[in-house]
Amino acid sequence: MGNKENGRFVNLDPAVRPQFNKVFQWAVLDRLSGKRRKTPPHAHVDVVQDPEPPSVQDIGAMWLGHATALISIAGLRILTDPVFARNLGLIRRNVPVVLPVEALPHVDVVLISHNHRDHLDRASIKAVEARFKPHFVVPLEVDRHLRAWKVPVQRITTLGWWQDARPIAKAPHLNFTCVPAQHWSQRLIADRNQTLWGGFVLEADGKRVYFAGDSGYFDGFAQIGQRHPNIDLALIPIGAYDPEWFMSPQHMNPDEAGQAFVDLGAKQMISIHWGTYKLTDEPMDEPPRRLSDWMTRVKMEEGRIWTLPVGGRVVL
Repeated sequence: MGNKENGRFVNLDPAVRPQFNKVFQWAVLDRLSGKRRKTPPHAHVDVVQDPEPPSVQDIGAMWLGHATALISIAGLRILTDPVFARNLGLIRRNVPVVLPVEALPHVDVVLISHNHRDHLDRASIKAVEARFKPHFVVPLEVDRHLRAWKVPVQRITTLGWWQDARPIAKAPHLNFTCVPAQHWSQRLIADRNQTLWGGFVLEADGKRVYFAGDSGYFDGFAQIGQRHPNIDLALIPIGAYDPEWFMSPQHMNPDEAGQAFVDLGAKQMISIHWGTYKLTDEPMDEPPRRLSDWMTRVKMEEGRIWTLPVGGRVVL
């Protein structure tokens, strides 16, 4: 369901939680003292112009930047963590929005992994809701944000860890399972960890697609693979990891993302959560290079791990 302590959600390992003193050290003290790694605010990331989304008859996914992807399975299109904002506060988007909401094909379902603003963007949600009236599948208590933004409760399914549902009438065989992630939640000063975070496994017609959302490396990946064997396609974050002394409990580096893919026992992987918004100190184009180096070291087979251009897609 989602573990709680004192009314707030905690990770599978309750000791893993954000600490304000570390946030202050990284964001303020290390910046003032010059200890933070200095890297450019932007970098080149390949982009597909006028991308063609997968057909609803396919099983696959298109990466739209950061953790936003368009998954096709069971004759439906599922949009993950839709963020089309050109700015997140003072952070400018590094790549263009290749498929703005008005250019998207019909979206049947929206998955939200957690309530951080780079995964749950009010303007993007309201635009997607206005155009498509999709069903939303979210972790526990994340629905409070959607309801505040006038999404009808009848089109929201909330799930705890390991809970599943088949809420789509025109695809009753499509099963959604919320699975653990190692992360945290917060939108306001006083609401830390009052909403749950997680990933999702989608299953239909003998095929499985996993969307990790946002997570540090943890034993839960092996548990997910054991409970949902033979995942066909996994969307796994590879960026926002530097400095690792601070970021590792909540964000994986590329080596850890590769190991998570191995732990899951998945067949193919798409790299997400990199190259779009500069949230941490590594160069924005470093994550795919590090992932490529890891693949070489472990002798990963060709055609299993994809680092796509924005607008790129994989069809199974």
